[in-house]
Amino acid sequence: MAIVLQAGAIVVRGAADDAEVLIVRAKKNPTDWILPKGHIESGETAAQAAVRELLEEGGVLGEAEELVGVSQLRSGARELEVSYFRVRYSGDGVASEDRERRWVSFSVAKTLLTYRDAQQYVAIVERLVSGRDN
Repeated sequence: MAIVLQAGAIVVRGAADDAEVLIVRAKKNPTDWILPKGHIESGETAAQAAVRELLEEGGVLGEAEELVGVSQLRSGARELEVSYFRVRYSGDGVASEDRERRWVSFSVAKTLLTYRDAQQYVAIVERLVSGRDN
């Protein structure tokens, strides 16, 4: 079975103690809070897909910076590989999907996000934003 490639975005607005990260409700299970993510389309890089998904699901514009991590998981019968990128916030756009979204502190994001890998990637971005290396 082929692995389905996806990309996700960890977007931060603000700086230092005022920094916030965007989380959205999952489409399949709206009780879950996730990072914006989705399929990589033909002719698109993973970084481009992360930025596109951020706009579609979160209504946010940004520019992909570095790769933060890659998760491998199973969703139903499908094997997924999701590459998560730190994305620099550049403004608000118009979401094409109707999802609840929240800008929250790093600590709240790590509490609300349903999946452990997403929590870990947010912690990595928090260290990058704060300049801490531990």
